[in-house]
Amino acid sequence: MGFADRRPVARPAGAIRAVAYRYFNVWRRPALLSRGVHVLMENRHGLYLGFAVDQADGYAEGRCAALMLQRTYRRHEIWPQTIGADAGYREGQFLSSLEAEGITPHVWSLDDLIRG
Repeated sequence: MGFADRRPVARPAGAIRAVAYRYFNVWRRPALLSRGVHVLMENRHGLYLGFAVDQADGYAEGRCAALMLQRTYRRHEIWPQTIGADAGYREGQFLSSLEAEGITPHVWSLDDLIRG
């Protein structure tokens, strides 16, 4: 079975995100993306510091990152000076809250557009 055989011919009825059409479950139906897994890691040594699972609604990245930072501070008394993240974390409210806490965010952004 080639790649062309896995792509849907017609869109199924219902509100399914466009990205979900790329993935199929065991029964050859489009997979619905409903959960996101987030990991907080120390960059220099690759140490795992936090883990969170939340619904994939587009705002879970910032929510989970703030939660993991608070947990890490309570457990290990570690508070970062900088944070690196991908484009999913470029939400304006999250970035401004990081800056208010004294953390410099290093987040990839297309043409410096920030959501929120």
